[in-house]
Amino acid sequence: MKKKIMFCIISFIMMFSLIFWCTNKTQSTYAIGDEEQSSEVTPLTLYVVSYNGVIYYGENVDFSLLYIVILYSNNSLEELDPLSEVKYYYNDNLIEDINNFSLNSENTTIVVKWAENETFMQEWNVYVENGFKVSFNANGGSGEMNDVLHQHDEYTLPVCTYEAPENSIFDGYEINGQKYNVGDNITINDDTEVKVLWKDTTSGSETQEPSEPSVQDQEEPATSEESDEPTIEPKQEATNNTEKTSKKSSAKIIIIVVISVVVLAGAGFSVYYFLIKKKRVAKKV
Repeated sequence: MKKKIMFCIISFIMMFSLIFWCTNKTQSTYAIGDEEQSSEVTPLTLYVVSYNGVIYYGENVDFSLLYIVILYSNNSLEELDPLSEVKYYYNDNLIEDINNFSLNSENTTIVVKWAENETFMQEWNVYVENGFKVSFNANGGSGEMNDVLHQHDEYTLPVCTYEAPENSIFDGYEINGQKYNVGDNITINDDTEVKVLWKDTTSGSETQEPSEPSVQDQEEPATSEESDEPTIEPKQEATNNTEKTSKKSSAKIIIIVVISVVVLAGAGFSVYYFLIKKKRVAKKV
């Protein structure tokens, strides 16, 4: 009896312990699940990763070439649209028109901010490459042609907009002692001066005013009409020569045919004569 009572007590204690352990396990599992569900992915920082191009002095910056991302708490990255999801500040001023913004210093800094939350930002250290200046020398002309900051190797010479000096016309450009024309491509490796060349029109055929046609000049059309006739004569002569040539050829053909007939007739007669003579000899024998 005592053994049965002890067995029941021990079984009850073990059952109670098992129920208690299972209850605590379930509560801890729910707590972990609630904690996981309540944790959110949050942005941590903004990175300006790279600029996929080259920025030249005085040339507009192409912001579309920027690669910008947001790093989140779960280590994931989100790429931002550099034209619509980001704001740019230069010298603490917002760049309103990012499609028309250029830099005139070799090295500078632009602050990049996330438009959704401007607390996430980063300074972008911009490196600006220098170009070469192309300047124009009017060489006595008037007006203005602006200097050009050229960033590439080849430069195409533009149309001259200077006003020519009196009695002069534009006659090309001169660079380092060599003459060039509008539209020519030159190689720029340093600051370059383009000198305008002018041509004097007070001497030479260019300054002569067109004179009124003389009587002889007015009669030139009639002369040209008369000149049309001789141009036909060679054709007629050629036709006559062709006819003469064809007649001579026909005569030659007739002579050849006659000679051929005579030769054939002579040959036939000789054969005939030989055969007859042979028969006579045979009869005598």
